[in-house]
Amino acid sequence: MAKYRSKNTELQVGDGADPEVFTKIPQVGDINDGDGGLEEVDVTDHDSPPGSKEYLPGDGDPGTVTFPVHFDPALALHQQLVDDRTGGQTIRNYRIVHKDTAATIKEFAAYVQSLTGDNNVSDAMRLNATLRKTGAPDWEFPS
Repeated sequence: MAKYRSKNTELQVGDGADPEVFTKIPQVGDINDGDGGLEEVDVTDHDSPPGSKEYLPGDGDPGTVTFPVHFDPALALHQQLVDDRTGGQTIRNYRIVHKDTAATIKEFAAYVQSLTGDNNVSDAMRLNATLRKTGAPDWEFPS
């Protein structure tokens, strides 16, 4: 069973063209890809087993992707993150490209939900970004 390092994983953003071209967002740190889980639909009724509740799976919440960037205001893709957060509710296509042997890709639509800045005295200038995923992701697995 193979194991892979996550170093060099890329977070990329699409340009919205057809065909869409994806570009690596530079200077990204740890990428945390969260799944919001499934909602629960309570179907407990008087015929349910005593002392037990019954559930059906509901709709899935695609969750969020969080990541820090070593912020460089001169970089166009860093400016785009700020503009997408402050200038509207732009939904873009993103993808996470894993650097396994054949590059597993997870593609998803998202908008910039929040940006917070870290300006610690002894550290690099950083933005912490949260992308709110919308809809189901598409996975491309190596064959």
